[in-house]
Amino acid sequence: MQIITQKGLHGNRSPFGAYISRDFPKLVGGLTAAEKTALKKAVSENYQQYNAEILELKKKYEMKMRSILSKEKRDKVNELMGEPFLWLHTIK
Repeated sequence: MQIITQKGLHGNRSPFGAYISRDFPKLVGGLTAAEKTALKKAVSENYQQYNAEILELKKKYEMKMRSILSKEKRDKVNELMGEPFLWLHTIK
């Protein structure tokens, strides 16, 4: 039941989208205006930090993969691919 609830609340929104879902207030017994405002702000702030941390992890492991290659091949990969970045679908 918990998985179904999480999936339903999050949908295709951000990882914290459940907290700003239209259905969230009625599931928790209502939210005050202050709670709604605070949750919106927290979702926005935490989402930015979340993305930054995921990008750092991706870079860390991407560099580990590249480090296996010879310098010449690593340079070629760096030229072809550049800096690691997050695809939009990976951050939801």
